[in-house]
Amino acid sequence: YSIDFNPDGSLAITGGLDSIGRVWDLRLGKSIWTLQGKHVKGLLSTKFAPNGYEIATASEDCTVRIWDLRSLTSLYTLPAHNSTISDLVWTPDGSGLVTVSYDGNGRVWARHGWKCLAQLQGHDAKVMAVDISRSSGQIATFSYDRTFKFWQ
Repeated sequence: YSIDFNPDGSLAITGGLDSIGRVWDLRLGKSIWTLQGKHVKGLLSTKFAPNGYEIATASEDCTVRIWDLRSLTSLYTLPAHNSTISDLVWTPDGSGLVTVSYDGNGRVWARHGWKCLAQLQGHDAKVMAVDISRSSGQIATFSYDRTFKFWQ
């Protein structure tokens, strides 16, 4: 259901509605790690951090998990929203995440302690996608309410 490349392009992470994520070594053409047993519902978004060894997964179970390729473990669980988390994106410098949800909101998370720094409220329906401009730092969200919004 989702896919993302690590920064050097040698690995990819995929996520499925079966609640399982897989890390693929593209040089070998095979799965090298299964992210399994932590999420209880489907994965809608999987993203590598800019550092290349951390992964964030967003799920229908209303949580985000942070995984570490070096230790092959789940490091953190963020009870991020009260509804399905549809998408997430790392900040360009890797200092945090932005998540969006079917609850109609977005949230900005700081890596230090994984605390919520800000809520992005203003959509009237499910928020389906999020991205961050690398040049300006602006956050863009897109919703079922047929609007997109920009946030500083």
